[in-house]
Amino acid sequence: MEKIALVCIPEGKSNDRHNALMDYGATVLTSKKTGIKPLSRQSRFEGSRRQIRGKVVKYLIKHGATSLDVLATIYPHIEFESIVQEMQRDDLVKKKGALLMI
Repeated sequence: MEKIALVCIPEGKSNDRHNALMDYGATVLTSKKTGIKPLSRQSRFEGSRRQIRGKVVKYLIKHGATSLDVLATIYPHIEFESIVQEMQRDDLVKKKGALLMI
């Protein structure tokens, strides 16, 4: 399969291959069809870092550049500062002074 993938996927397009494999697993090789149970469970979403990240991105898309203080007030989370730093490392947001933007 790897040999075929290397021939079929242009160099620099490995993300397409990975996305296709994820889609294949999600639609064809499901745990229900294969009987293979997941080894781990995803953590609770409500109140999670993932939820805050999503809310911040949605807010910035809708409202544009916003003060970090405003965002921290709207989305209080004990780890808000480190969540924003992580989002910056992931190139989801940019920080200019006290403003956060997409």
